[in-house]
Amino acid sequence: MQMDKNFQPTSPDDILSKYESLDKYSLIFVLTKMIRKGIAKSQHDAMKQLEEGVDLTNLFAEEEPEISTSDEEIKETP
Repeated sequence: MQMDKNFQPTSPDDILSKYESLDKYSLIFVLTKMIRKGIAKSQHDAMKQLEEGVDLTNLFAEEEPEISTSDEEIKETP
């Protein structure tokens, strides 16, 4: 297997120095969230994207549940 000569591994320390308000536990949380949301395929991919400056605006946005306006869906149990 041949390695790319321009390949530079991304270090967690590089990410932490770039985002000063981020600690190592928050970094793990962000990486996990990126993978779960489908933004990244792996932790390495997520760190690489953070290093390059990915937009994480919607990463922590919670989806609101759809509210039913129909009375048919409301069922009361006796």
